[in-house]
Amino acid sequence: MLGRRNQTKRLQKLGETDSQDHHLLEMVLRAVVLTGPLATVPQIVEIWFIDKSGAGVSFLSWGFYTLLSLVWITYRIIRKDKLILYTNIMWAIGEILIMLGAAAFDNDWL
Repeated sequence: MLGRRNQTKRLQKLGETDSQDHHLLEMVLRAVVLTGPLATVPQIVEIWFIDKSGAGVSFLSWGFYTLLSLVWITYRIIRKDKLILYTNIMWAIGEILIMLGAAAFDNDWL
């Protein structure tokens, strides 16, 4: 019986470690969720404010990225996963701004 108690205690400690690792992973994911979509900001600034040109920007590629983000947004609304929902909304906004800039400043964006 004593061996079983020790085994239970070891498993409880293991669960605590897993919980701590899970918490650390959650913190890292929150940082990624908030900073990942910021990767589109330099492209948006270049298109809208610096070059005022969509040259070299593939409207079809960014349109596809936006479509994928909208699918993820729909899925996350259904699953009620706010963390991933917010990041997909931010990605979609960035992607749409890039597409609008490409379309606004270049006639041959396809």
